[in-house]
Amino acid sequence: MKKIRLGVVGVGGISGLHIGGTLNSKDAELVAICDNDPGTLAYKGDLYGIPENRRFSDYSKLIACPDVDAVSNCTPNNVHLEVLLAALKAKKPLITEKPMTLDEKEAEKALAAAKKAGATEVINCKDVDAVAKIMELTGNQGCDVVLETTGAPSIQNDTIKFLKKAGTITLIGWSSGADIPMDLSTLMRKEGNITTVFRYRNQHLKAIEQLIASPIPIEEIVSHEYPLEDLKRALEENIAHKDTIIKAVIKM
Repeated sequence: MKKIRLGVVGVGGISGLHIGGTLNSKDAELVAICDNDPGTLAYKGDLYGIPENRRFSDYSKLIACPDVDAVSNCTPNNVHLEVLLAALKAKKPLITEKPMTLDEKEAEKALAAAKKAGATEVINCKDVDAVAKIMELTGNQGCDVVLETTGAPSIQNDTIKFLKKAGTITLIGWSSGADIPMDLSTLMRKEGNITTVFRYRNQHLKAIEQLIASPIPIEEIVSHEYPLEDLKRALEENIAHKDTIIKAVIKM
């Protein structure tokens, strides 16, 4: 099967999650990046081996690039809608970081654009009962795959109601530190599966400040080192050996 060629718009901190997943996927590859900061663009382009002709400062050019099949929108929240609309207009599949938009009015624009671009159905949870609508659309079967990205406890529990028998729920957003009630009885009756994706807050600036204020011998906690050209191997080994790798460093 042909790999999905992904272009990432906005290569700041959160993009690492999107790019890491792409690099470790057998079904996708990173082919283009876009950022309005020249230094970041150059650094990430070198890091991921992106050729100069597929490093863009204008997201519209990345979206229009014939080598890009799909778009990952990792821009600041206030830019999400315009990138989303541009990708939909070009009829390219996309992933948008949450929140999808800044407010309800923008969300309605996004849903309308998705419908126009060819989405089979779009659901505005403000206007309809999402569970009832999904069951109506699927002949009371439910969805094969449910991606939960809100982190809202009530929505997380509803994912089980959306699910088809033997389907899969992937929890991407999570309410940190909270106990989330879930209807495991229904999940078991449906023989459903739950997978998770770990999300984190970008705390590297605080970490750097702490190291400046109270230096510690960093080299003593580094258990593994890799040259930049072995980035793929480094990611694979760190995923496979989480219990034995304490801290890994990519040497630039």
